[in-house]
Amino acid sequence: MNLKQKTLRLGAGLLTVGLLAGACGGDTKEDTTAAAAGSDGSSESAEKGGGDYGKAYKEIRTAYHHMYDTSDALAGAIATQNGFAEEGNKAADTRVVLTRLLGEHALLAANATVQGLSAAPDFAAAAAALDENSVELAKVIGSVYGEEAENEFLKQWRDHIRMFVDYTTATAKDDSAGKEKAVAELGGYVKNFGSFLAGAVGLPEDAVQNSLKEHVGQLAGAIDAAKAGDFAGAYGKVREAYHHMGITAAVLSEAIAKQQGLGDSTTKSAETRSLLGAQLGEHAALASLATAKGLTAAPDFEAVANGLDANSVELSKTIGSVYGDAAANEFLKQWRDHIRMFVDYTTATAKNDSAGQEKAVAELGGYVKNFGSFLAGAVGLPDSAVQDALNMHVGQLKGAVDAFAAASA
Repeated sequence: MNLKQKTLRLGAGLLTVGLLAGACGGDTKEDTTAAAAGSDGSSESAEKGGGDYGKAYKEIRTAYHHMYDTSDALAGAIATQNGFAEEGNKAADTRVVLTRLLGEHALLAANATVQGLSAAPDFAAAAAALDENSVELAKVIGSVYGEEAENEFLKQWRDHIRMFVDYTTATAKDDSAGKEKAVAELGGYVKNFGSFLAGAVGLPEDAVQNSLKEHVGQLAGAIDAAKAGDFAGAYGKVREAYHHMGITAAVLSEAIAKQQGLGDSTTKSAETRSLLGAQLGEHAALASLATAKGLTAAPDFEAVANGLDANSVELSKTIGSVYGDAAANEFLKQWRDHIRMFVDYTTATAKNDSAGQEKAVAELGGYVKNFGSFLAGAVGLPDSAVQDALNMHVGQLKGAVDAFAAASA
C-alpha cells in the first residue's frame, strides 16, 4: 500500500467516525467576534480576510493539515515495520483529529495576537484562519454530541478568542484596566467553559478548568513577552501552548473514547500517530511563519527560526528512537538543509532575485528526491510516494512565501 493509499484509508476511517464531516467549514448562525476581523466562518474566510495574505494563510493551513496526513501514513508504515500496527481504531482517529485542531488553534491564536500587537497588515487574514479552525473544532464536537453542543462550543470558543483580542489591544495600549477586565473575563470563561466541556465528555470540572487556565496563561504570557520585545520568551510560550494542547487532546479523546465505546486511544500506534503528527504539523506552521517574517526582516524572525530548529531536533530524536542515532543524524542534516533552502528562496524573493529563486527551487527538487529516497527506505514505503508527499509540502510552503511577498510588495 503506497503513501497516498494509506492517507486515503486513514482519511476514510475518520469520515466514518463523523469527525471530519463538513471540516472545510460552513455558515454558522452565531455572530462571531472574529468576523469583525474579516472572517465569515466559511472555508473561504481566510482568503477573504486579506487578499494575498488570505492566500498565504490558506497555504499555511493546507501545509499543516497535509503534514498530518503524511505523518499518518509514515506512522502506519513504522507501526507495520515494528509490529504494533492496528486497523479501525476510532479512538486513535479521534485523538489525532483533536491533536491536530487543538494544536493548530494554539499556533494560530498566538500568531494572531502577536500580529495584533503591532496592527500587522496580515492580522485580518490570521484572525480569519483562526476562526476557520474554531468552526472545524465545533463540528468535531457536534459530530459526537449534536448540533446544540456544537453551537454552544463555538459560541464559548469564539468568546475566549475575543477576550484574548481584548487583552492584546489593552496590552498594546498599556491599558492596565483593560487588561484586568480581559483577565477577569478569561477567568469566567475558564470556569463556565470548563464546566460545559467537562459535563459533555465526563471529566471532573476542576481538571478541565485547570487545563484551560494553563492554556490561558500560556497565551497571555506569549502576548506579554512579545510586547516586552522578548520574542524568545514569547515563542517559548507558543511552543509550550502547542505541546499542552497535545496533552489536552489525549485526555479529552480518552474520555470521549470511553464514553462512546470507540476503543483505546492510548495504544502505541495512537501515540506514534499523535506525536509524529504534532511534530510535523508544528514544522509546517513554524516554517511558514519563519519565511514570512524573513521576508520583512521582522524582529521576531530569529525567535521563530530557533523554535523551528528546536522542532527539527525533536523530530530527529523521534526518528532516532526507532531507527538509531545514525538515522537521526542523517535525518537532522537533510531536514535542516531543506529549511536552509527555503531561507535562500525567501531571501531571493525579498530581493526580487529570480536567479536566486531558481537556484533554491532546483535545490529543493534535489532534496525531494534524495530525502524522499532516504525516508522511504527507512520506513519501507515506495520512493515515489514519499517524494510526491514532499513535493506537495515544498509547493505549499513556497506558495505561502509567494503570497506573503505579493501582499507586502
